[in-house]
Formats: sequence, C-alpha cells, structure tokens
Amino acid sequence: MFISEAFASEAAHHAGPFYANPEFWVAVAFVVVVGLLARPLARMVKGATDSRAEEIRKKIDEAHALKEEAVTLLEDYKERFRNADKESEAIIEKAKISVEKYKQEAMEDINLALAHKEENFALHIEALERDASNEIKSTAIEFSVEAVKNVLVNKLSNSAKEALFDKALDELPSILKKATS
Repeated sequence: MFISEAFASEAAHHAGPFYANPEFWVAVAFVVVVGLLARPLARMVKGATDSRAEEIRKKIDEAHALKEEAVTLLEDYKERFRNADKESEAIIEKAKISVEKYKQEAMEDINLALAHKEENFALHIEALERDASNEIKSTAIEFSVEAVKNVLVNKLSNSAKEALFDKALDELPSILKKATS
C-alpha cells in the first residue's frame, strides 16, 4: 500500500514541463561540469601522454645510439682480434729472428773462445816442446861432458892431458871475450 501511494505522488511530480524537473537540472549541471572539465583534463592527459611519449622516444633513440655504439665496438674488437693474429705471427717471426741472431752470436763467441784456447794451447805446447828440447840438450851435454871426462881421465896420457890443459888456458880469454860481447 505505501508503495502505490509513493508511485502516485511521484507521478504527480512529473506532470509538469521537463525543465521543471530537478533531475533535469542535475543532468544539465553534470554535462556542463563535465564539459568544462573535459578540456583541461584532456589537455592534462594529453600533456602527460605527450611527455611520457617523448620520454619513451628519447629512451628509444638512446637505445638505438647505444646499439650503434655497441655494434661499432664489436666491429672494432673483431678487427683488433683479426689484427691480433697477425701481430702475434709478427711477434713470433721477430722472436725466431732474434733467436737465430743470438744463436749465431753465441756460436761466434764459442768459436772465438775455442780459437783463443787453441792458440793458448799451441803456445803452451810450444813452450813445453822448447823446455823438453832444452832439457834434452842439457842432458845430452851432461852425458857428452861425462863421456869426454871419462875418455880424458882413462885414455889419455899425462903429457896429453897437460897439453890440452895449456891449450884451454890459452883459448879462455877469447872465449870469455865472446861471451861478454
């Protein structure tokens, strides 16, 4: 029952012109407020999306620049790697040349040292030969003197011994003269 009375009173309210209805004015006010706020809100939303889009565009450009730089660095390192092989081959070649050079220098030093030692050995052998020859001569002279002495003592007569002694005394000054000059 109460419900039907409420509908009846509400129907009486709607009987007048549409602009006399408060719901109409609420709707008009809503449209006006939305209309007034729509432009500034649209500008704010557009500004926010534009700035965000600009940030995204900058980040994309920065990413492209970084990618290009990375590609450039990669190519540079690939080139360096290819050159490293060539450089290592050059270094190995230089090392081989240096080793060969040091080897030749060492051989020359060894040959020089051997020649010097050979020369020293030759001089030493020559000195030993000279000493041996002098010793042999000295021993031969001693034996000869001893043999002559034996002959003189045992085989010669006293008069022959005296004659030899006198002759040696006469020749002594000339022998001494030769020895001192």
